[in-house]
Amino acid sequence: MRTTQIPELYCPFPSLISPHVEAVQHQVNQWMQARRYFQTKASFERFNAAKFAWLTGRVHPDASFESILIVATYMSWLFMVDDLYDEAALGRDPERLKAQHHELIDRMKHPRPLRGGESPVVVGLADIWERMLLRAAPGWTERFIQTFEGYAYACVWEAENRVNNRVPPLAEYMEFRRHTSALYVFFSLIEFVEHMTLTPELIPHVHELEVRADDGVSWVNDMLSLEKEARAGDVHNLVIVLQHERGLSVQEAMDQAARLFNTRMREYVEIEQRMPSFGVETDVLLQRYLRGLRCWVRGNLDWSYESGRYERALSPPALIRAAS
Repeated sequence: MRTTQIPELYCPFPSLISPHVEAVQHQVNQWMQARRYFQTKASFERFNAAKFAWLTGRVHPDASFESILIVATYMSWLFMVDDLYDEAALGRDPERLKAQHHELIDRMKHPRPLRGGESPVVVGLADIWERMLLRAAPGWTERFIQTFEGYAYACVWEAENRVNNRVPPLAEYMEFRRHTSALYVFFSLIEFVEHMTLTPELIPHVHELEVRADDGVSWVNDMLSLEKEARAGDVHNLVIVLQHERGLSVQEAMDQAARLFNTRMREYVEIEQRMPSFGVETDVLLQRYLRGLRCWVRGNLDWSYESGRYERALSPPALIRAAS
């Protein structure tokens, strides 16, 4: 497993980063520590090494400090929750998982003061959600909650697969991976940061690009986390699914995953170039959103080799090949 190599990846988008990342990371660390999310010094050090503020700052390079802080805090909270689903007993208990998701979704749909006794996960969400509602554009909360519901449903699907020792078919995995990644959730946060809401006429056009950006980010993360997930016995990984379905060696499956990524990125570029005009004002808003999608793809690649999130050494020039 350790000898697998990630082939060259096609990414024609520029590398950008916010000047606020260090200050944001400092405040996020304080927020996480104040809620006692770290049981040991080592767990805090792992979190700090992940540098989630860097990922947020690469996705939203021109955003205000406050916007980046809110998104980075939410990202840190959700990654912590997602790790519980992947690595703890909760990730193998679909019914408990459904109950927790119901509580989180209900908290967003019906905001209310904390009464005491809520779980640390709920306490964290309540604080972040209150801050988001103060800044959200009209109609945004409904779209955000809908994307979170898709994430929650897909996490239960993963838990059921773990209980049944099931390796999902490739097409099914690809569809659910778009939701377990939580990227649709984070794509909606592009609207939040840009103080906009996509109009109904734009959503079908944008969705084609969202799918490809989501696949690109998710599949890179699968390639990078392969060793960790293989050791844990978790089959929810594109490389593992390809290997299982097509009878490939690990390196052959890795090569196929890279080719799939490269194809998706070329499709993204072609679809964006064919995007029709919707009028000057709408086009300006649309380009701000599409820039956010591009920043997610490239920002995730850049963050992958500067973060301690993944347990493998990465060489940026070998990993990233921008278009000439």
